[in-house]
Amino acid sequence: MPPRLFKSQYVDFDLLREPCVLLDAGSRIGEFTIPFLWGRTAHAICVEPYPPANRTLQSLVPESVVTVIEKALWTHGGGSNFRIYEDNLEANSLLPMNRQGKQCRNMYTPTITLDEILAGEEWVDFLKMDIEGAEFAVLSTSESLGEKVGQIAVELHYNLPDGFTMPPEELLDVLAGQGFEGFFKKRTVQHTLLWAGNKKIKNKISG
Repeated sequence: MPPRLFKSQYVDFDLLREPCVLLDAGSRIGEFTIPFLWGRTAHAICVEPYPPANRTLQSLVPESVVTVIEKALWTHGGGSNFRIYEDNLEANSLLPMNRQGKQCRNMYTPTITLDEILAGEEWVDFLKMDIEGAEFAVLSTSESLGEKVGQIAVELHYNLPDGFTMPPEELLDVLAGQGFEGFFKKRTVQHTLLWAGNKKIKNKISG
């Protein structure tokens, strides 16, 4: 069985191929990736702009099963400012989040789009996304989700600058337009956990 830290309720294991591909956007040191790989024939693509986190992940997982992309997931390639919160590295973000009283330092990071990553993959079984506010913009501008991704679990953040957020229900509509059916797993004042599955996923597995 996977370690307990793995939030297995976010994954429908019956819909994963063997071997399978995980795309972990906002992978940090592998808190999601490592348990996902546990006892499974799989490959993980980890997208994380913070170099110390990637060094830790690479020290824990064989290079043969993990590809690290040291960039931030965003709506366009190139680069952008990335905010580092030393007292809470889980809060690192491209966006100027509402972190009252929190000190941060800025770091320039290369950026990459979701479609650029998916262009190099035949199929991604599971997309986990925790990118501290950039998720609305990234998901709503992707054009290849419905053709390339089986399941999505994304943490939606609310404390965002104007223009970077949308009602969770509206994002569900965006995903429905790409062939996904979804629902909310957990809702709190600050976050919502959204899960969505591709309607064509069973055909991909059986085919």
